Amino acid sequence: MSRSPRPSSAPPARDDLLLLALRACADPVRLTILRLLARDAFGVQELGAVLDLGQATVSHHLKQLVEAELVTARRDGTHVFYRRALPRPERPGAATLAALLAELDAQALAPAQRSALDAVFEERARRSRA
Repeated sequence: MSRSPRPSSAPPARDDLLLLALRACADPVRLTILRLLARDAFGVQELGAVLDLGQATVSHHLKQLVEAELVTARRDGTHVFYRRALPRPERPGAATLAALLAELDAQALAPAQRSALDAVFEERARRSRA
């Protein structure tokens, strides 16, 4: 007897959460997003500028990370800001994910991404002064 698939709107089962996280981490763009979101919260457009990707592509990757509960979203007016989720020790595979994130955090960003990230922070400062 086959089990019917879980509706996409239902929360993942506890056993599925580690699998979702590992699948989400199996993409170089999503790994870079996780590295960026460890430093600060960013909007889709800001991440797109740093990654040199379109808004739809970045949104797709963020959706995967949110569903895997690796990233949280916070609405601020008309903008949504994303940040890496705080680690939860009771989460399935918590030690595995903590080791992966520690490894990611130890790696330097590519020079082009570092430069683009600096430009994002400069633009934020400019808007704040205005």
